[in-house]
Amino acid sequence: GWAGVRRLSPAGSTNRQKRGWWGLKQRHASRQYRNAVLNLLEQEVRQYPETVREVDEMRKDIILQASGPPLDGMPRNGKKVSDTTLQKVVQLYNSAEIREMSRRVRAIEQARDEFCAKDPLIRRRFIELKFWDRRLTNEGIAQELTLSESTVRQWRRKFLTQVGVNLGWRM
Repeated sequence: GWAGVRRLSPAGSTNRQKRGWWGLKQRHASRQYRNAVLNLLEQEVRQYPETVREVDEMRKDIILQASGPPLDGMPRNGKKVSDTTLQKVVQLYNSAEIREMSRRVRAIEQARDEFCAKDPLIRRRFIELKFWDRRLTNEGIAQELTLSESTVRQWRRKFLTQVGVNLGWRM
């Protein structure tokens, strides 16, 4: 009989595939993934002011390191350049931690600049209130900026997504 035969929809797929239980779970899983990524990015953005301070301190520490006695700038034992300025430049350049932290700072700053291109005053204030001041809820931010709560949630998602894209994350 016809009981076990799947009918094709106009698009050519079966009705069971279109409305199958796996489709709901797949959408739910992708929503969970997206929310987890946004929460991780939000933590990174909240740490932005501290990250900027840390990068500056690390750079200053390398630059202000005590220099040895003045040397002629020639390599010794074929291993290390004796020019202290060049040593500091190489150390700054080779620091993986400084490079990674700087990459994150640039991604956040680039996302901020792109996000704030339209209506810069309100959007910059939104970023400060949402991620750095952290004393207001979404409702409080909406009232402060005369926006709707849904706009606050949408702007959060858009800004964090832009940060993720700038970091090269799958969004």
